[in-house]
Amino acid sequence: MTGSLLPLSPEILGYPQATTTEIARRRSHLAEWGIEAMVAVGPKNLGALPILGLGYVGAVVLVLWEGRPCALKIRRLDSNHDSLLPEIDCLAKANQIGIGPRLLKGSADFLLMEFVPGRSLLTWLQTHQGQEHQILRRTVMENILSQAFALDQLGLDRGDMGRLTQDVIVNEQGQPVLLDFSGASLNRRPQNLTSALQGLLWGSALADYFAPDFPANQRQLLMLHLRLYKQRLNSERFQAIMAALGCKQR
Repeated sequence: MTGSLLPLSPEILGYPQATTTEIARRRSHLAEWGIEAMVAVGPKNLGALPILGLGYVGAVVLVLWEGRPCALKIRRLDSNHDSLLPEIDCLAKANQIGIGPRLLKGSADFLLMEFVPGRSLLTWLQTHQGQEHQILRRTVMENILSQAFALDQLGLDRGDMGRLTQDVIVNEQGQPVLLDFSGASLNRRPQNLTSALQGLLWGSALADYFAPDFPANQRQLLMLHLRLYKQRLNSERFQAIMAALGCKQR
């Protein structure tokens, strides 16, 4: 991914509006990390600048850190999150089991993480239609469900697992990587698998691509297995769900 190397502008550092003092403080903080510029590239735009992402909590830009491309999340000034530290804690926890982009550095206003080259799950699916890509689609979905189950076992509820159109990047090796842990919590009952399965098969634009690859008329059986799984989030009930989908046992 190539783009122009530009200084971090006040519009980026203090989105949507910050005092000169706040911008200077943030700029100084990043300079201590060795970050003073961004690479103007990405599928989203903030003003005239292309960036990697813009959400309710922060803007994500591509930066160079220790000579390599990394993703930097900058907390929005109008966010209802007054700190990124809870998100950082959740990402660090997910990293312990190999889930999410690798956390590199973090503070109340900034989250520096591994940059994952690839395409959003929805874009990837749009370019992998047809019978010839069925095995790849099924493998990606199985991987997402396995990650969701692993997060349930970890006791971390990521939140918004039913809406993964942009929150999953399929990397260059064809592996799905879960992004954005801003809604995650270690203090509520996890429902990652339940939400992910419902979103992938019935509740989002992704279902148009995934649902035809799995057994027809299985919704009632799957809902039964999901109800049992909610009662006890264990491996046996996860495997029953995967078997109902015709997936390989793991």
